[in-house]
Amino acid sequence: MNTKDTIIKILNCFETGKSETDYVSIFLYNDGPNNTKQVTLGRGYTEQGTLWDVFNEYKKLGGVNADELLSYKKYKGDQSLPKNKEFLNLIINTAKNDENFKNAQDIIFDLLYWDKAYNWFEKNNFVLPLSLAVIQDSYLHSGSMMSFLTNKFAEKTPKNKGNEKKWIIDYVNVRKQWLKTNSRKILNNTVYRQDFFIEQIEKNNWQLNIFPIIANGVKINQ
Repeated sequence: MNTKDTIIKILNCFETGKSETDYVSIFLYNDGPNNTKQVTLGRGYTEQGTLWDVFNEYKKLGGVNADELLSYKKYKGDQSLPKNKEFLNLIINTAKNDENFKNAQDIIFDLLYWDKAYNWFEKNNFVLPLSLAVIQDSYLHSGSMMSFLTNKFAEKTPKNKGNEKKWIIDYVNVRKQWLKTNSRKILNNTVYRQDFFIEQIEKNNWQLNIFPIIANGVKINQ
């Protein structure tokens, strides 16, 4: 299993409680703007975020249900979609029966999350697989490496002659504290993601090659 596969399995465990990519499940969380409820597909495609990018990509791939899925965009954020059984069932049935829909999810994941995080990782001269996992998690969970967090500690990135391991340790600790004390209660419950990274650091698993890896209670074997 290569590094990307391992990291994706870890992220899957965080997002869906399963190591294999879940293309079908729908989650309804109060994690939209102002803690509004929104539809989330699989590993983090949200109604008020990237879900519509998935639908658009699906349309490019010739998806037969694409136009019908996109017709619901006019209701984005109005709190009706989490209760709309026709919409939710259409997503689930499309995911179960059309390979193009799975492919669209993979393409959007790489385009909007993986590639952006990997570019930041490379640009700042990080090299360790665990560092990449930490950075990928931040992009998937928060959309970026947020500067107000990276500015909270003195260690510099490897690009700026800093120590990579020290930087990652400091970042994980700062991010954990931010999640733990955040006024958005839903974020308080995601501290386990940073606890996972702290555990891997303590095991000296910087190469992510010490298996099994337990993420969010799920065992990942080599």
